[in-house]
Amino acid sequence: QTALENEYVLGAKALYDQALALYEEKTHCSSFYGNCGTFISYQLYVLGITDDLRGHNGNQWYDAYTPGETFGKFTALKYEGTQGIHTLFDSHESLSYVVISYPHQTGYTDENPGAGHAVFIYHAEDGLVYFTESYAMYGQEEGTVHLWELDRLLDTYQSWYGDPIGAVWFSDGTEQPSVSDQPPLHFSDDSAE
Repeated sequence: QTALENEYVLGAKALYDQALALYEEKTHCSSFYGNCGTFISYQLYVLGITDDLRGHNGNQWYDAYTPGETFGKFTALKYEGTQGIHTLFDSHESLSYVVISYPHQTGYTDENPGAGHAVFIYHAEDGLVYFTESYAMYGQEEGTVHLWELDRLLDTYQSWYGDPIGAVWFSDGTEQPSVSDQPPLHFSDDSAE
């Protein structure tokens, strides 16, 4: 791996670790257990993009945002369907913080979707995407940083979760992730009083 690849892997892992630490503190659970909506909301919270930890079902992420909606220094930009997702990634040499929303869960159909699925892309560059999942993939533990070609991700996830609804890019005007610059967050448990 190049130094930059290492930086993105470490950044994505740091984001996962911070999100899980906050989740454990709030819920006393030591895993996201495949709950992609909660997993993504905790990552966005750590990044300073949202203060809402409830999240959405996987198939609700795309519709949950209005194009141009702002969250601090971040702006939500929306790209519909597979073509929109290709347009987004093809238009930027690198970008960070993209949520791709899918219509159904594994084993479900578009007609009977369940909660759907969503995946959070920590960073994308040169046709490669860095991401973690809310569940163990291919025998690797939850939170493992995956580095895949974008086409592999889109093809694999389409076969598992259906045609993508679309992507939301939380843009801060730069193309680089910023989580590695942030100190770990610490929260107090108000119920202890």
